[in-house]
Amino acid sequence: FQAWLKTAERDNPHLLFLSRDDLMQHAAAHITEEQFPKFWQTADGKFKLSYRFEPHHPLDGVTMTVPLTVLNRLHAPSLEWLVPG
Repeated sequence: FQAWLKTAERDNPHLLFLSRDDLMQHAAAHITEEQFPKFWQTADGKFKLSYRFEPHHPLDGVTMTVPLTVLNRLHAPSLEWLVPG
């Protein structure tokens, strides 16, 4: 493989590179940045959302940063599906 790759990359240095289009599946075409907003708005204010994609890791998913004074006013069921994506 290494010998073939060395020869092949002389003609095409990006032979094994993948573009975004190569990686996107047709089934994922409907997924957009709008489905992963940067903030979540409530009556108490606008709160920052951060995302971590690492399946099977305990911190995988979305995290909302809220002040301690607002924490007891959040309605837990509304946080179950915080973002559309």
